[in-house]
Amino acid sequence: DDGGISGYTTVFPLLQARQMVASFAVIGSAIGVVHTGYDHIDASEMREMRRAGCDFVNHTMNHQQAVLPTATQAECYAEINDGTIKPMATSQITPQGNRQVGCLSTLSTTATGYIASVIDYVIAKGGSLIILYHHILETSGASVETTTVKYTAILDYLKTKRDAGLCDVVNMSEMWQRTRL
Repeated sequence: DDGGISGYTTVFPLLQARQMVASFAVIGSAIGVVHTGYDHIDASEMREMRRAGCDFVNHTMNHQQAVLPTATQAECYAEINDGTIKPMATSQITPQGNRQVGCLSTLSTTATGYIASVIDYVIAKGGSLIILYHHILETSGASVETTTVKYTAILDYLKTKRDAGLCDVVNMSEMWQRTRL
């Protein structure tokens, strides 16, 4: 989430070591920006990650979450894209067959065992699961941060399931293609 440099320096090597991919939500205007204490990935790092099978999703242009609830429709379109792509109406989104897609948003307090149990449940149901992490850091200071140790444990759990032929680990583009939602 946010396109922080830890996605490249920490997460990407962990994924590569397990021959896995992921999707990264980046803030368009922050690509390559260096902040004190929070640098963002740059375009060359994104290209390298993309060549390895990772992909990138839009996390708005400027990350103005507090502004969006009161923004005009045109301002929202500009924040999300260049204004040429209009959002689909809910009535246009229909599942194909009984395919289920879920999203698990993790916090620093989310137990690894709980995440594993959700993974097992989704595998048993034949569905797809998006596991959302905000920041992966050596130590967790905020509720939206997860430690490298906890993240690695989940990657290893997923690798075990994948290697046993019980699931695939794909980026979001591939998941959407497979589920055809």
